[in-house]
Amino acid sequence: DGGHAMIFLGDLRISELREQLRLQLGVRSEFAGGFLCVENSETGAVVLVKKVGPGEVLLEGALSEEYFMVRDMLYDQFIVL
Repeated sequence: DGGHAMIFLGDLRISELREQLRLQLGVRSEFAGGFLCVENSETGAVVLVKKVGPGEVLLEGALSEEYFMVRDMLYDQFIVL
């Protein structure tokens, strides 16, 4: 077993995440098909974020610098237990 499941407390607002990515990291993103799409035009790396329910967030993408950057920003939105 790799450990325990993490529990996230708080409410994610995708629009606030988008704004924080822009302001704090200079990352551009767009809303498309219900996802927040973060794309690095230089590397082609794409990360998708979607709120799927109360306390549930879907994060998809290849493991890349962008993926971990978005993941860390997501973690900052919650209290992680």
